[in-house]
Amino acid sequence: MGEPLKFNYTRDNLRCLVGQGKIDQARVFTEELLALRRKAAESTEADAYKLNCYAYDLIMMEPADLRDAPLGLAVALQAFQLSPPEYHYNRYTLGLAYRANGQIDAAIEMLERALAQVTVEMSEDRMKYERALVSIFEQTGNNAAAEDVYRETLRLRREVFPADHADIAQSLLRLGETLLRHGRPADAEPLLTEALAIRKKRLPNTIG
Repeated sequence: MGEPLKFNYTRDNLRCLVGQGKIDQARVFTEELLALRRKAAESTEADAYKLNCYAYDLIMMEPADLRDAPLGLAVALQAFQLSPPEYHYNRYTLGLAYRANGQIDAAIEMLERALAQVTVEMSEDRMKYERALVSIFEQTGNNAAAEDVYRETLRLRREVFPADHADIAQSLLRLGETLLRHGRPADAEPLLTEALAIRKKRLPNTIG
C-alpha cells in the first residue's frame, strides 16, 4: 500500500473511532499515524507541509497522552522556517503549539498572523482560526478581545459585500453568540435580529 493511501486509511479509521468516543481503540491508529508522520518529516524530501502535518498531530491527536507539545512546537518552528507568509496553515499550527506549551502571547500573535492571511469570505479555515483566537481570549478572561475578533471580520465583510450577503449574516451570528456567552443579551439582540433577517431573505423557503 502506498504511503499516501496508508495515511488515508489510518487517519479515517482514527477519525471514526474518536468520533464515537472509542479513544482506547483509537490508540493503535494514532501511534501508526504519528509514526508515518514522523517518517515523512524526517525524510530528505520533508517540506513545510509534511513538517506541519507532523507538528499538528503531535499537539492535537487523541488519546491526549500520546501528544508531545515540546516536540510539536519544535517541528512547527521548523515548518515555519520553510514556509512563506501566505502558508497560513503553518501559522495556525504554530499558534496551537505555542498555546500547548503555555506561551499564550506568542500563540495569539501567530493565530492573528494566520487569520490575516485568509480572505474575508466564510471558509472552514477562517472559522477555525477565529475560534482558536476567541477560545484563548475567553480562557484568559479577555472577553473584549474575543468579541473584537468577530467584530473585525464583520467590519471587513461589510466593506466588501452587499448588506444582505450570507457571510455578513454569519459574522453577525458569531458575534451575537459570543455576546450571549458573555452575558450581554441586549447587545446581542440587534445582531442576531439582523442575521435572521438576512437568512430569511436569502432562504425564504427554509426559515419560517
